[in-house]
Amino acid sequence: MDRKKFIKTGILAVSGFYFLNANLFQAMQPETNSREKEVIDAPILVIGSGYGGAVSALRLCEAGKKVVMLEMGLNWEKSGIPFSNMLKPGKSAAWLKKKTIAPFMNIFSLTPFTGTLDRMDFEHINIWVGRGVGGGSLVNGGMAVTPKESYFKEIFPDLDAEKFYNTYFPLVHKEINYPGAEPNVIKIWI
Repeated sequence: MDRKKFIKTGILAVSGFYFLNANLFQAMQPETNSREKEVIDAPILVIGSGYGGAVSALRLCEAGKKVVMLEMGLNWEKSGIPFSNMLKPGKSAAWLKKKTIAPFMNIFSLTPFTGTLDRMDFEHINIWVGRGVGGGSLVNGGMAVTPKESYFKEIFPDLDAEKFYNTYFPLVHKEINYPGAEPNVIKIWI
């Protein structure tokens, strides 16, 4: 799978959960007897607490569903373990690695620990992964990036770019309390 197809498939999958509403969930529920109803009322399992998992869980809860969210990493805010810096990596520097994996700084030896940063290596792309409550938001450096509209149209030619730039991106910026929502601008906040 090439990079564009991977990104497109991933975003479309996450977007699908984001835009589902309670009426759709209700329409999908069949008539059941009481024994079957116990199974249907079981919690929905969401794997990962990053952007996709968090939005999916939120929308499911808003639709009245019971949700259990699983995350393979720590809640770093409550762990008491500081985040590593690039020049002197500590426990949080890498997920069960003997060396840091941060770009350009993978020369430091570590004692393997369930740290924050992991990398998944595929044939044509390496994906940086946050291990902990917050998922990918742990590795984005405190940045929110709105892609250039021309890039968006190139990668997603079948989507209504105007709707994304006039409706969805501003909605996301509002939901995450993103300071300054100008398109094509990288904002950093800590």
